[in-house]
Amino acid sequence: MMRFFGTDIKRAFTEPNFFISIILGIISLFGAAAYLILNGGTGVYFSAQSLILPFAAPLLAAMPYSAMIMHERETHYRIMMDIKLCGFGYEIPRLIVCGISGAAALFIPQILLLIFCMVMGQVSDVAEAVRELTLTLSFGFGYAVFSYGLTFLNRERYIPVAIPQILYLFCVYAFPYVKLERFYPPLDISPSIYGGGISADRFVIPAALTFAGIILTAFGAARKESAL
Repeated sequence: MMRFFGTDIKRAFTEPNFFISIILGIISLFGAAAYLILNGGTGVYFSAQSLILPFAAPLLAAMPYSAMIMHERETHYRIMMDIKLCGFGYEIPRLIVCGISGAAALFIPQILLLIFCMVMGQVSDVAEAVRELTLTLSFGFGYAVFSYGLTFLNRERYIPVAIPQILYLFCVYAFPYVKLERFYPPLDISPSIYGGGISADRFVIPAALTFAGIILTAFGAARKESAL
């Protein structure tokens, strides 16, 4: 199992979609930063990360590996690994790898933006900026794991990538109407949108999505076992 885990980590970090996700994250963050700097903005780091990225983050977290998993199903690689690593020997390490790849895809552009803004003197509170990187990790992990869980429910390659983003946008528009503003999803990656900091509320939805991903994975594994 550990050998598979190590191999899968290396594979995750060399997938084209992983780099595409990072590049799109960099474009959204640095594009926003450039716009703010050119217009005389100050404390650019917190403002830049709250303009574009929060509304595309679930897609960027789900991109790195979920589509590759669907490709494995189409090529029957997944069946081969199911036989080789029985029980949860395949599903659980893969779930963790997916979570790590999603977290890294969001974290790398954020840390690059933070370094850039520190050099430019555009970070008003460095300690808070560093603490908020934990939100990036939990956000990316939660949405990526949920995306992985969805691969057990359908056979369409891009459904697991699209559904987290669709659900996220639905919650963005619905939560203010049902008095759930404290769990407003974009705050989970950029609390500065409303001028707030880190609180326990910011980890609720990523934790719920992680749990949902684990349940879906367990369901998929159990169904696989019953079919063997």
